[in-house]
Amino acid sequence: MRYRTAIAMPLAMAISASAMADSETDLELRKIVMQQAAELAELKARLAQLEEKSSVKAVAVSGEARTVASASSAAPATPASATESKETGFTIKPRGRIEYDTVFYDQNDGGRSYNDGSSFRRARLGVQGTLPGNFEYQIEADFAGGDSVKLDDTYLRYKFSPNTAVTFGFHKVYHSLESATSDLDVTFMERHMVSNIFEVGAGGKMGVSVLQSGSNWSGQFGVFAGSANSGDANKDGWGFNGRVTWAPILEEGKLLHVGLDAYYRNEDDDVLSMGDRPEIRNDSFKPFDSGTLIAESYRYGNAEIAGVLGPVSAQFEYSVLETSSSTGDQSFDGYSGQVSYFLTGESRPYSAGKGYFGKLKPFNPVGEGGMGAFELAARYSRIDLSDAGQGTYGDNLTLGINWYPTDAVRFMLNAVDFSAKGALTESGRAYGMRAQVRW
Repeated sequence: MRYRTAIAMPLAMAISASAMADSETDLELRKIVMQQAAELAELKARLAQLEEKSSVKAVAVSGEARTVASASSAAPATPASATESKETGFTIKPRGRIEYDTVFYDQNDGGRSYNDGSSFRRARLGVQGTLPGNFEYQIEADFAGGDSVKLDDTYLRYKFSPNTAVTFGFHKVYHSLESATSDLDVTFMERHMVSNIFEVGAGGKMGVSVLQSGSNWSGQFGVFAGSANSGDANKDGWGFNGRVTWAPILEEGKLLHVGLDAYYRNEDDDVLSMGDRPEIRNDSFKPFDSGTLIAESYRYGNAEIAGVLGPVSAQFEYSVLETSSSTGDQSFDGYSGQVSYFLTGESRPYSAGKGYFGKLKPFNPVGEGGMGAFELAARYSRIDLSDAGQGTYGDNLTLGINWYPTDAVRFMLNAVDFSAKGALTESGRAYGMRAQVRW
């Protein structure tokens, strides 16, 4: 070792000098020798500590080998319960959201007196996580219905690979870009009425679906029976659902998304009814309404396109639903388009693997020296549910301002001008505010 040679040379020189010097010099040299010996002992002790720290031991745990460093150099230990969960593949994570709305109406025409007020739009609690064997699960319930509690997405999923999964249970195969994007991330307080109305055959239902995705595309197909929240499961029928998406342009702050959606549904009771409130909610009345239809089966198709260019985003969807029965076929359609702009420069985030928009993260959130993100938006929607002397047609124009203090909190202001004509006439304006939190 080099350090031993470096120590031995001065010692040898000191000993030789001591043999030739007088007693006074000899005494001085002896002091030097003793000092060198003490330093040598200290160096040996340090060497022993370094050798101990650098040693690595293999430890067997439940049949698996891990490496564990000495306590002096290791990171703080993870609690035993968390380590066991990681090793067994079982994890659990709480999830939830609260959306609280306040709504005011200004009615222009029609026989309905709309109710102002405040209420919980959604109050969902649940858990999600993983199970051994590449399984995932989610359990969630919505408590916003007062005395009633409704089951939301609750399923078991098996992942063949990061890009291929099969899902069993109560869930959705989405029928539009608007429906696929979480209510936490859609631009306005409510999804546009075309998506809401035509969700009749694609909302949360019991079934099985397969999801396959790539770097810029996704495909999901499923077979579904009735709703887990249905009062009479024997009348829910069955159906096929599918959606494919593709993003030919997918860059930072730049996106072009296209998609096609379809479903076929056979209802056991041969009855279909469709409708929606204005694109803001507190009053339960639905001015956009098809009436009760005879429909042994019905089929739906939707085309969607969306784009992002820096802080600007836009999307457009067109949908058609056709019914079949022994008394005659009927057809209904609608479309919606919207634009938004982030005053603070953010771009609307997008997930190509599932074909939807995701959670926004402000550049400068509140609490970190910033003001959060601010967004301006406008949307126009039109639906035609009139046929054979019943039903209504009409439109909504919605303007919105969104403030995202952080990625977990959002405040929204919406103003809606709505008009319905046909079997009844209703028009007016509504103004809404929402406070939203997610975890």
